[in-house]
Amino acid sequence: MMPYRVQLRDDGTRTPGGVPGFPSRAAFVALALVLSALPTACLQAVSVNPAPAVSTEWRRTLYALEMFEYEPVDAGSTLFIPKGDHVPNGGMLVAVTKDRYVRAIEAASGRDIWKIRTGAVNVARPLELGEDIVVASMDGHLYRLHARNGRTIFKSEFPLGEGMTASPALVGKALVATSIGNRIAAFDRDTGALLWDKKRPHVGEFTISGQAGAMALSDTQVVTGFSDGRLVAYGVEDGATLWSTDLREGKSQFVDIDTTPQLLKQGPKGRPMIVAGAYAVGLFGLDAATGDVEWLVRGEGFVRPAAADGMLYTTQPSGWVSAIDSQRGAIVWKRKVDIGIPTGVAATRKYLLVPNGEGMLLMRRETGRPVTMIRDSRGFSAVPEYAYGTLYTISNSGVYYALNLY
Repeated sequence: MMPYRVQLRDDGTRTPGGVPGFPSRAAFVALALVLSALPTACLQAVSVNPAPAVSTEWRRTLYALEMFEYEPVDAGSTLFIPKGDHVPNGGMLVAVTKDRYVRAIEAASGRDIWKIRTGAVNVARPLELGEDIVVASMDGHLYRLHARNGRTIFKSEFPLGEGMTASPALVGKALVATSIGNRIAAFDRDTGALLWDKKRPHVGEFTISGQAGAMALSDTQVVTGFSDGRLVAYGVEDGATLWSTDLREGKSQFVDIDTTPQLLKQGPKGRPMIVAGAYAVGLFGLDAATGDVEWLVRGEGFVRPAAADGMLYTTQPSGWVSAIDSQRGAIVWKRKVDIGIPTGVAATRKYLLVPNGEGMLLMRRETGRPVTMIRDSRGFSAVPEYAYGTLYTISNSGVYYALNLY
């Protein structure tokens, strides 16, 4: 098999000629043209270093691409449920995809348990709630479904029917969701009744990369970010503002907080810390109780990091993949991949899984060195779900994969 050439930059320095002994960029382009002509179910794992073994547990075509679809993208998410009275042996996947379906799938076999169709594309990762599943859809509805059979318990309309791209949060007895209309709303977790909603003005007519989701600070507090660069904490009972922090750093454009905030147990002062990013400014660490900024890593377009062992792993649309010390806000390593645009990151014990449109790049966590590029004929854009040594994800070709990673 022809080796795949990944050209890297370490902290801004281009590696001369890419990886020694590997083909030129022209050869890569020729290889890419060949791969683009392969059937959609064709998967290749192409290595650049001694790499982990990757094998296909199963794969399924969930939907066919539309005729003449040029650059398809499916950013749909997956929730893995390991066990429960309603869960088959080997676990259950709840997958949302751009064909508007929500599917419950046997993790061991890939067989459908049930599926329901919503009114629009779905991308937000489902939320597990007891023996139920909560789905926030772009069709402007919040669905609570029974995990055993997909039966609808409630279907609640978001205010003004605004679509949702981020996962809902369970905060005490409320489900809290955000919309592409720069709005946050709380619903009764049992009935789906609207409790309250708040809206902030848009700085521009659109956001750069979506809308930040809601994150539970406690059973009584929730936090989210808005397109005007404000990170705001609310009381979940009545929507009262607890604190609000301006992350614009003097900038006036593209200051959107597009990524869902993340809660870490301990920050530099020994208290819980929030990690959030403003698109044109950078990635922030903030005191969870006050919203005070603890540290800032400057840079554009940081995605929501994958947190593991005191490190934050994140990507940028410019191609950078970074490892950041969560206590100090200091970059430990930083690498640039010149092929594809990273759309997110997931972490395993040893590796980072980075979808970049062209494929799924596996990198070593400790150094950022690439080890394997997993290629489907149309690449990957969705951040994968990883559980018990298996990677679960939808590809841009509409094929769903369960891949064993050793």
